Amino acid sequence: MAPEAALVVDADGHVCEPPDLWERGLPARFRERALRLRWNAATGFDEAWVEDWLITDRGLVGLGNAGTSFADLGQGRHYEDGHRAGFDPTARIAALDAEGIDAAVLYGGLALSLPAIHDPELAVWHCRVYNDWVAAFCAASPTRLFAAAAIPLQDPAAAIVEARRARDLGLRAAFTRPNPLNPGGRPLHDEAHEPVWAALAELGMPLAFHPAGLWDMPGTSRAMAGLMAPGTHHAVILFFDQYMTLANLVYAGVLHRHPRLKVAVLECGGGWIAHWMDRLDDGVRRRRQEAAAAEVRAGAFYCP
Repeated sequence: MAPEAALVVDADGHVCEPPDLWERGLPARFRERALRLRWNAATGFDEAWVEDWLITDRGLVGLGNAGTSFADLGQGRHYEDGHRAGFDPTARIAALDAEGIDAAVLYGGLALSLPAIHDPELAVWHCRVYNDWVAAFCAASPTRLFAAAAIPLQDPAAAIVEARRARDLGLRAAFTRPNPLNPGGRPLHDEAHEPVWAALAELGMPLAFHPAGLWDMPGTSRAMAGLMAPGTHHAVILFFDQYMTLANLVYAGVLHRHPRLKVAVLECGGGWIAHWMDRLDDGVRRRRQEAAAAEVRAGAFYCP
């Protein structure tokens, strides 16, 4: 008897949002500060802007640029000229069929920079617009296309509201970046996020940390990109942010306090997990030994 065919899942697929998605979808008062692309004729690159600052001078770096050199990655290529499977669900299903993939879990393209927005209200609206769009994208083939929702951690109370709304839209998880600090300087293990983690656990929505090698948020890319040789950037920066954030969530007790919260770390492999656990276990052992030694020293000077 032949074994059942294995289910093949693309666990980290990406969409390419329409370049004017937020300029069209946001309330009028926000549109001048919307996440947007602008072509720079002098450099030959698409530039991505949000609020009044430049996120990246190379548009959506990494998506649609396979086979090009690091030096001119994305040069001369307009974002909207990328593969239609990024923009159109029908083309995406055709691509899955061609590659023998049964289902895909989708994350944002430009939306990976939503956690970098400084204005909390602006971030909330960006997440709403993205979640509505990606839910409609997946609705074209609901048994094969699944997506993670953007949640605005800039406003934890609003993030809970948006997570519930996204679940009702059919989105299956929530995502954010694993950068150690958000734009307001608050780490992911800060107590302000505790209600968000509790809500995600209650909703049964895993929390997915999707990294990006951008300098739009505090993290490894901003701090260390200048120390790296060309080509090493994507290989190590994504891993560093994930390693640090997952360690923080463990050591700060977040996962202990929320045992039903499922966490996914993306785009950095998994071979490092055993080493990471060994290092954390070693740290705990050392702290226990130090505490025991301190108790012994204190007892040596105790006079009943």
